[in-house]
Amino acid sequence: MAQYYFVAASLPTPTFDEKPFYTSEALLAMCAGELGAADLQEMREAFRYFSGEGVAPRRAGTFAAFDRRERGVRSALARLRAQRLGWELDPLQSEAIGATDASEWAESDVDAEKIARDAFSHESPYDAEMILQRARWQHLEELSVGHYFDIDMLVLYMLKLLVLERNELLQREEGAERFNEIYSGMVQALKETERSE
Repeated sequence: MAQYYFVAASLPTPTFDEKPFYTSEALLAMCAGELGAADLQEMREAFRYFSGEGVAPRRAGTFAAFDRRERGVRSALARLRAQRLGWELDPLQSEAIGATDASEWAESDVDAEKIARDAFSHESPYDAEMILQRARWQHLEELSVGHYFDIDMLVLYMLKLLVLERNELLQREEGAERFNEIYSGMVQALKETERSE
């Protein structure tokens, strides 16, 4: 497996609660000139992972382990939603959301059900999403152990940047929503004041 000392050593350590130093696009551009063709393709797949394009890892490794956990959590969330609505998921629906046979489910990640239940228990969609984001981050941290200069380290770094970029988007959305609530309240109070005068 190729080692990418220069690229890996030049990346600052990201933390969950801070804005990333690099964007995922910038990392992909940096890697374009440094990585071999197969590794660059894997970076591109990681870059598109949360895009909804159905990108799945091509080789076993840390990216595949992350994908198994992610599919497990999505499957557990779908089951919880179906239970709440009184629906039954048929096997084709389960397959579509990433569920596979029971042996692979049990093998892949027993924490997925706990993560899903924890997120599902929150009334606020923002709080639920942040629980999922923190769980993703923690899993990426766990998978990073022992990977310092290889493609797995770079793929996991890309996934971390994507998590951080999603965090920024969620905070902007929540801020805009909160602003609109406050502004609407102020307008309503002003109208009530004008009516009472």
